[in-house]
Amino acid sequence: ELPAGPGGSRGSGTSQAGWRAVLGPPRLEASLGEEGGVPDPRLPPGPAGCSALQSPLPLGFPACKDRLLLRSLRWANVPVSREKMADIPGDSAKWHLFTRKRDVTYRIPALIYRPAETTFLAFVEERSSPRDEHAKGLVMRCGFREGLSVKWGPFIRLKTAGLPNHRTMNPCPVYDKTNDVIFLFFICVRDGISEQHQLRTGRNAVRLGYISSEDGSRTWSSMTDLTERVMGDHEAQKWATFAVGPGHGVQLSSGGLVIPAYAY
Repeated sequence: ELPAGPGGSRGSGTSQAGWRAVLGPPRLEASLGEEGGVPDPRLPPGPAGCSALQSPLPLGFPACKDRLLLRSLRWANVPVSREKMADIPGDSAKWHLFTRKRDVTYRIPALIYRPAETTFLAFVEERSSPRDEHAKGLVMRCGFREGLSVKWGPFIRLKTAGLPNHRTMNPCPVYDKTNDVIFLFFICVRDGISEQHQLRTGRNAVRLGYISSEDGSRTWSSMTDLTERVMGDHEAQKWATFAVGPGHGVQLSSGGLVIPAYAY
C-alpha cells in the first residue's frame, strides 16, 4: 500500500487517498471492434454494459448501440426515465472515439466519469501499428454531457506521461472524488523490449508511473515514478514483467484508491 499524498507531483499536496494495487481481472468499459462484431464470451461486461469484441477495429462504443447512453448515465448516477430514452434516436448512442488510420492505431481503452463538471474522460494508447513495441504514447478525449447526449472534444496528447527511451502503455485512470483530482497510472517499458522478451529472459523492463490533474484534465503534472516506492527496485527485478489495468481504478468509501494490476 502506498503512503497517502505522495510528494513530487501536482495534486499530491491535497490528496489524502492511499493507493493499493490489486491483482485480478478488471472489468472492461469500452468496446473494441467494428459494429456488429461478435462479443468475446471470455471477457466480462463493463460498467457501461459493453462487451469487448474480437474484431480489433475501430475502437469506441459501437457494440452497445442504444444501451450505451442509458447505462452510461446510470453508471454516472444520472436518473433517466424510460420516456426520455424513448425520445432518443438510436444513432445518438454510437460513438467512434478513436478510429484507426493508415499509420495510427489505438489500443487499451479506459473511461472514467467526473461528476464535478459532468464530463467523461476517455484514455487510450496511440500506436504506429498493432504491435506493443510500436506504442507511441497516451492520448485522451473529454466528453461533456449535454442533457442526454455527450459532446466529445479533440484529441489531447499527454506529453508528460512518459520517460526518456521508454514507451508509455496501459492507461489506468482513477478519480479521487474527495479532492477532485484525476490520477492517471500507466507503465513505461524500455524501447525495443517486448513483453515476450521479458517473459523469456525473466528480466523486467517496466516502470510504474502516474500523472495527475487538479483542474479536470486541462493541465497535467509531470510524471512520478512509483516503481521503487510501490515494490522496490530489487523486488521489481524478481518479476518478468507487470502492468496496470486494463480499465480504470475505483475509490473506496474510506477514500483509498484501488488500482488493478497483474504481474508475471
